[in-house]
Amino acid sequence: MKLYEHEGKVLFKACGISVPRGVAVKNASELDGLLLSFESTAVKAQVLTGGRGKAGGIKLCHGLGETKQAVTAQLGATIHGEVVETVLIEELVQHSGEYYIGIAYDTTLRVPVLMASREGGIDIESAGNVARVAVDLSIGYSPFLARETLFMAGFDRETALAASSIFGKLWQLFKRYDCTLVEINPLHSTNDGELLADDAKVILDDTALWRHKDVTFPPRKVFGREENERERAAKAIDREDTRGVAGSVYFDLDGDIAILGIGGGGLLSGMDVLLAHGLHPANYTEYSGNPPAEKVKALTKIVLSKPGLRGLWHFGGTANLTDVYETMVNGFYTGLLEVTPKPTYPIVIRRGGPRDKEAFAWLKEHAAKDGFNIHFFDRNTPITESGKKLAELVQ
Repeated sequence: MKLYEHEGKVLFKACGISVPRGVAVKNASELDGLLLSFESTAVKAQVLTGGRGKAGGIKLCHGLGETKQAVTAQLGATIHGEVVETVLIEELVQHSGEYYIGIAYDTTLRVPVLMASREGGIDIESAGNVARVAVDLSIGYSPFLARETLFMAGFDRETALAASSIFGKLWQLFKRYDCTLVEINPLHSTNDGELLADDAKVILDDTALWRHKDVTFPPRKVFGREENERERAAKAIDREDTRGVAGSVYFDLDGDIAILGIGGGGLLSGMDVLLAHGLHPANYTEYSGNPPAEKVKALTKIVLSKPGLRGLWHFGGTANLTDVYETMVNGFYTGLLEVTPKPTYPIVIRRGGPRDKEAFAWLKEHAAKDGFNIHFFDRNTPITESGKKLAELVQ
């Protein structure tokens, strides 16, 4: 979950990191009764994409009149495809230095990495002078590691000692909120000698959000819109039960072919197959990691609750660690029985994995008795062929 700058700064302040004085507004009229205690302001469009500065998303203003004009211009504007709905107005603080520090989880090393540069600001991502030091989790974080990173980046002794204190607070935030990334860019050294976080980039681990009841930021928008009831319900499945994965990734789409995928890679390939045959998916979702039957049942009912469906494709590669019988018989089929009205459209299943033969035998017998139009394909049939069969049945 990516946080907007003003949301990230809420967490910064909770961990003792100094930020400029400011206020977030959603309407220019909110400024009418607002008494700003500072004349010079930075008006910042709140978007989740990078590069907003070059796109005109940050305006430096003097006085309330210029600030209002900038807020009005930014609200409703589009920056890199994202509509601006909130603007952050902050005191423009004079500074003598501009740096970068951050902590990221490295998926290759599988450890957090401390990062620092003496040159903060725009295009830090492409800078070649960012020092990086991995945290040995058997030892843990220490102020020494922070100072080592800062000295590697070329910080002078006085600034490094001050910035290492900020690093310590970032580390506490990183651990406390299960972050995958925390960045301050730029970290300003003010004319008064204070280090101030002028921006905040924070990404929370979605799979750990259930542990943070105090994180109450609104859900992120999907394709530029608010999450609908099905999307919220699907994501709640994993939030309430962390065994396996079922529904944490769910998006409603404009098509009429329901999708229950197993594994993300095969699912993406399947989407291409559907489109190649002139069909359009009604949703995007998957389950994996041997989730309990009740989670698959819940996801099945959510997927099939969408009106106007013309077919269901339940498919995936060979899932060596997922009990096909448990997830298909006690999960999928139990959910299918509870869908109203009863589905009469064709259902194509392509599965492989532990106990798949027992699952298929049971499903074929009961589908015939219960009057479902289900077609079965095992691991010997390519996913593409099962998708082609669904297209023939639907058309």
